[in-house]
Amino acid sequence: MPRAALDRMIGLAGGTIRRQLTLAFAVATGLVMFGFGYGVIQHQSKFLMEQSAHSAEDLAHMLAVGSTAWLVANDVTGLQVELASIARNPNLNYVLVLGRDGKVLAASDVGTIGLVADDPVSRRLLSGAVPRARILVDDERLVDVAEPIFAGTRHLGWVRIGWGRGQVRDNLAEITRRGYILGGFAIGFAVLLALAIAGGLTRGLRQLIYVANAVHKGERNVRAGLGRSDEIGQLAESINGMLDALAASERERMATEEEIRSLAFYDPLTHLPNRRMLIERLRHAMISSGRTERAGALLFIDLDNFKTLNDTLGHDMGDLLLQQVASRLVRCIREGDTVARLGGDEFVVMLEGLAHETGDAAAQAEAIGRKVLGSLNAPYELAGRRHQSTSSIGITLFDRDLHTIDELLKRADLAMYNAKTAGRNTLRFFDPHMQTVVTARAALEGDLREGLQLGQFVLYYQSQRDVDSRITGAEVLLRWLHPERGLVGPNEFIPLTEETGLIIPIGQWVLDSACRQLAAWGRAPHTAHLTIAVNISVRQFRQAEFVGQVLQALAESGADARRLKLELTESLLMDDVEEIIGKMTSLKRHGVLFSLDDFGTGYSSLSYLKRLPLDQLKIDQSFVRDVTIDANDAAIASTIVALAHHMGLDVIAEGVETTAQADFLVSIGCCAFQGFLFGQPVPLAQFEQLLVTLEAPA
Repeated sequence: MPRAALDRMIGLAGGTIRRQLTLAFAVATGLVMFGFGYGVIQHQSKFLMEQSAHSAEDLAHMLAVGSTAWLVANDVTGLQVELASIARNPNLNYVLVLGRDGKVLAASDVGTIGLVADDPVSRRLLSGAVPRARILVDDERLVDVAEPIFAGTRHLGWVRIGWGRGQVRDNLAEITRRGYILGGFAIGFAVLLALAIAGGLTRGLRQLIYVANAVHKGERNVRAGLGRSDEIGQLAESINGMLDALAASERERMATEEEIRSLAFYDPLTHLPNRRMLIERLRHAMISSGRTERAGALLFIDLDNFKTLNDTLGHDMGDLLLQQVASRLVRCIREGDTVARLGGDEFVVMLEGLAHETGDAAAQAEAIGRKVLGSLNAPYELAGRRHQSTSSIGITLFDRDLHTIDELLKRADLAMYNAKTAGRNTLRFFDPHMQTVVTARAALEGDLREGLQLGQFVLYYQSQRDVDSRITGAEVLLRWLHPERGLVGPNEFIPLTEETGLIIPIGQWVLDSACRQLAAWGRAPHTAHLTIAVNISVRQFRQAEFVGQVLQALAESGADARRLKLELTESLLMDDVEEIIGKMTSLKRHGVLFSLDDFGTGYSSLSYLKRLPLDQLKIDQSFVRDVTIDANDAAIASTIVALAHHMGLDVIAEGVETTAQADFLVSIGCCAFQGFLFGQPVPLAQFEQLLVTLEAPA
């Protein structure tokens, strides 16, 4: 096949489906017709060849039978006449009657009579040992058949027939020509059929292409309507289904994006802007304030005692309160202002477009703040339950002066805490003194962390006495020896350690140090009986690993657990009491003692008290201070002592400063004391010197 034709076919094969289908039909039909025609021609050729051979054999046999009488009668002339009549058959090339020696006795060509056949075929015929019918030549041009002539058993000679196959070739040529014509018609019909089928197929495909292009351009409502039930129709239905699914997915995506945007910028509970949106709006408000020279304000609002509501009525009630607070705040502000929820019970109101003068702007902000206070003070209806709530508000202004967003939020937060300190249910403005306090607090926190690393903390020991003034033990109290501040009392830094979480590593250091000292005392006979009381903070006790930390401190120091007394405050009982009992019980099994500090000033739930594995109750100094002059304090102290005795607990009074106080406590059955009357907290060396002094003979 020429290269150009091959390239042309390859080009057609890579074209449209119509071209491909047409070419495929044409090629397939051509191959089928070629194969069929070739088979027919071969079969017909074989048939005609065999038929001509059979005709020659039959004619030769007939002449051999008919020639017998002529040869017996030696009538060659009659035989010649018969051959001449037969020779008129157009398929006969020649007819010969040979004698046994090969001499031509009669022939269709009279010129050969009397000659001896001396060609290779004749010689092969005459050389045969047994006379029998034979096909001497059989090719596409000629069939040469020889038939012996017998008279009885006597062999008289031969009949040779030369049957020409020219007519066979002409017939085959005509069949071939007709086959080509028929094949051409078949291929033409196949092409037309292919075009019709391809047109039907591609019509649907073109519509699908149109739909696909339309979708690609952004049209989402276009659909393929073919009205077919074949595979293309099924494909169209599948595409329509896919487009419907994509449309549904698009709607779902848009809804999801809207939900994500809502979650990103709005509080899901109150539907108010969240911190992220507030910061964005505050950024624009600060720019606008600088351009218009009008002040703005931030009101930081925190609900008072919200945690108590959650703990007592549940978080569902707390959520209802927050939703109603949000609704009231929105009603209090002007159009264009912003109310946002930062989280928990903290809200921020951002006011824009206040007066140019700072004083006037502050007055406007205060007026709105008072309105907010009054609105939030009104009673709430929480699922049929009446609830009263107040709030504390901190206010800071912003104007054309440059402030960072974090700084503004911190200022408003500080002002709010100042309002809390002032007694709650009020508002306060930020002033420079607040910043000074915060800066000092930050510096103190840094010094605390450094002090813990540099070992600046020490333990002071305050003796605990019995009714005979003998020292039975000591309570360890933390002191901070700062290189510049000097000796810092616990009231100055302990609250900060609670807020920052530093109380946990500091409390662990106190516990480890106390256990080491307890072990040291245990090795000396005159101090082996002493106990050490260690105050445990709420945050320290709540740690999951607290029990393990205490046992590790005892094991590493070698201290006797029966001499270690852990003092817990009643405020600890406001949380998970079951967990508290579990931890106390675990330590109690190892011999650790427990004392309930500040008894009577906090939770004081007797139902829990009877379940706690306590060893001692501690009468708070607030009751001891006026026990000799206030009948109520005296009654409370007496009740605590009686309660302890009935529960089988020891009792100790702290803050004992006068002999009269001690005498009264002894009179009501209190047998253990701690206070300035018996000694102030002192360093370890002084405490041990006091032990020596008390043991020396008078």
